[in-house]
Parts: sequence; structure tokens; C-alpha cells
Amino acid sequence: MTPRSSSIAARYRAMKTRQAKAWWTATFGDPVSWAVLAIIGDWAWVTPNGISIASLLIRLAAALLIALGQGDVLIGAVVMMQAGLVMDHMDGNLARYRKITSNSGGLMDVTFDGVSFLAIMSALGFLAANQGQPAYFQLLGSLTGGLYLVICYTYWSYAFFEYKQLGRSKSVAPGAIVVDLATVPTWRIMLQNQKRIDHFHPIDFYFWVSLALLLNRPHWGILLLLPILTFKVGSKFSRRFRQLKMYEAED
Repeated sequence: MTPRSSSIAARYRAMKTRQAKAWWTATFGDPVSWAVLAIIGDWAWVTPNGISIASLLIRLAAALLIALGQGDVLIGAVVMMQAGLVMDHMDGNLARYRKITSNSGGLMDVTFDGVSFLAIMSALGFLAANQGQPAYFQLLGSLTGGLYLVICYTYWSYAFFEYKQLGRSKSVAPGAIVVDLATVPTWRIMLQNQKRIDHFHPIDFYFWVSLALLLNRPHWGILLLLPILTFKVGSKFSRRFRQLKMYEAED
């Protein structure tokens, strides 16, 4: 049953149920999500899955604007992208508030994230080429998006292995870090997480893409994120590979 809080302020506090892993989440995603959900969190027709689908469609529309746009159109694409990201945080926060989190919802969330980021990076490469950069930027943009999908696959396939073999998560923890932050001031949560700005968590990538678009330098976004994602893929794959070899040796 969906819980109902007596006031907007009470709902706002009730939404603060996770510790952010990423700089963008703590700085923008969660604070804005909590504020919006404090108003609409008890509207029965607003559902986590519905928000997830809307988030995907908005980000795909943003990708289309990036591929076709210049000037004010790119600003519109940035606004839509950030709105889609806020909604991407709203679905999980609302599910935890209503106590209806599920693996199927998690699967939908990570799949939609991968599809939208691939579309946005492909569009970024297309725009860079249209602005006079070498044509291979179209390939580099799509490759950058594809590397993110590899990270998702490596992470979630290893998480599945742990649950299958151990019945629990040992070294990876899919989903949010659930913590009651109701009494912690939002400004403190935001301030404490500024040290994470150089961690380049996947959700942060959208910020750097947005910045490249606002500067009208789409190729800068690709040149920044491609090596970062290449390093992350190599690091995460080698770590999970070594862990699997250790399990095999124990067997």
C-alpha cells in the first residue's frame, strides 16, 4: 500500500532514503527529485515505471535535438537531458518511498540508462562531424556510448554471478545505498559530496556532455569521456576477471 504523508515537508523528508554514489546525484539529481516528489509523491497515477519510461523518451528526444540542432536548440537539448536525469532519480526514490522496489524496475532503469546514453553520445559524434570535425567522430561518439554498455554488462553480470553462487552480493551492490537521511540538511549532503566531482561516475557523464554542448564544442565531450570510459572498462573487467578466477580456484 502506498504510504501517505501529512504534508509536503513530511513527504520531502520521507523521500531522503539513499546515500548518493555520484557527484551529480548528490548535487542536483536527488535534491530536485525530492522536491518534486514531495508534491506529487502521493498521486496514485504517478508510478516509478511510468517515470522511467518518460525519462527514456525525454532523453531520446534530447539526443535527436543534439543531432539536428544548433544554438538555442542545443540549449533545449541540455534542458531536456537534465530533466530526464532528474526523472531517472525520481523513479527509484518514489519506489523506495512507496516500498515497492523490484529487480524488474532495476533492470528497466539500467537498460534505459544504457540506451539513452548510447543515443546521446552517438548524436554528439554526429553533431561534431557536422560542425567540421573529422568524420570519425561519429564512430568515436558511438564507441563512447558502447563502452558504457560494456560497464553495465560487466557489473550486472558479475552481480548475478554472486547472487547465483553465494545468494548475496559480496563485492558489488546493485541499486542504491539505502540510508535514512531525513534529519540531514540537504545543503550538507550537497556540500559533502563536492569531493566526488572528479570521480566520473556514469551519471556524471551527462553533466560533461551538457557542458560541451553549452560551449558548442561537442567533440570536447567525446575527447573527455572516451579515455575515461576506456580506462573504466579495462579496470572493471580486469577486477571482475581476477575475482572470477579466485572463485574458480576455490572450486
